[in-house]
Amino acid sequence: MWLTQAIDLHDHSDHDHGHSHDISDITIEPYLWKMLAATVTVWIFFDLQIVLQWVTTTISRRRNKVS
Repeated sequence: MWLTQAIDLHDHSDHDHGHSHDISDITIEPYLWKMLAATVTVWIFFDLQIVLQWVTTTISRRRNKVS
């Protein structure tokens, strides 16, 4: 429930849920951008962790070869 509140999907109002199937009416809801930003942020941190682990491993191996 907290996730739906964070991206403004949690709503108790009784409004019409009708929609059109016309392709010219395609809209991207704001919560999709929020979820995309959250997903990309997690992905960037994950990749950063992998790159930093690779760098530290490579540096450690080079130092052990020199000694």
